[in-house]
Amino acid sequence: MKKFIIPLFAILFFLTSCEVINQLVPDVDSVVTVSYTIPIDENLPTGVSDTTLVDITEYPEYQDYSQYVTGYELEKITYEITDYDDAPEDLYFEGSIIAEDSIASTTVVVADIELIKLLDLANNEGTTDMLLDEAGKDQLLDWLDDPGTFNAHFEFGFKNEDGTDYNFDPEDLGSSFKVKVNYHLVIITGL
Repeated sequence: MKKFIIPLFAILFFLTSCEVINQLVPDVDSVVTVSYTIPIDENLPTGVSDTTLVDITEYPEYQDYSQYVTGYELEKITYEITDYDDAPEDLYFEGSIIAEDSIASTTVVVADIELIKLLDLANNEGTTDMLLDEAGKDQLLDWLDDPGTFNAHFEFGFKNEDGTDYNFDPEDLGSSFKVKVNYHLVIITGL
């Protein structure tokens, strides 16, 4: 029986080359943006947006390093309000990002928007952080690992400043605005 001995220099070369490759293939920041149109077409206190498929494999950051991807981190989720032209000035808003697997058998809350005045957000030049739900975040990252996709929709409520349901005037109906949601991901690479 022959013994196979790997020379120490070969082991050191392999470990050193792995470190070099890991340094040459950096972790990649990626912002995945999804916009939800929120219609004000009925005098309803709550609503649900359309569901959007998020497929990380379609993004250039993923495609450039796909053979080296080992996982993901979700640093934060931010949002901004756009196209808030005809909606009421005294309208408050709250909501949640709900993610689900590709066959919609499992759903989780990923992040929440606390009660906030929409006009203030619409006039804000930047983005605002959502409150991440750790268990929902972990499930979303599992879906990104396999199969690389998740579905998401936005559930929301229209409120008064005191948190009670908002009643729209007839002239408010027919307007809309957009909630632009940004998933700040890190694509982790390595061997």
